[in-house]
Amino acid sequence: MRAFAAFCIIAASILPANATVQCTSKPQAEWIAADTIKAKAISAGYQISLFKVTKGNCCELYGKDKSGKLVEIYFDPSGGHVVRETTR
Repeated sequence: MRAFAAFCIIAASILPANATVQCTSKPQAEWIAADTIKAKAISAGYQISLFKVTKGNCCELYGKDKSGKLVEIYFDPSGGHVVRETTR
């Protein structure tokens, strides 16, 4: 539990709290299923610790990349492409 809390604190520091990423303005009915986006990330070698939908209509992933570095990725749920990726 402590490791997860520490991970969340570090992950939150990757992007300033006041920076909102806007991914799409399309309605949720036109979005790709979240499980499809997760599967795409996993097949690309990412380990997912947290996956959620943000206020900016993004699918946001916190986890690790292939080399074990912390990563925060915003996906456009209407197309599945990466809008922003930050590695720490």
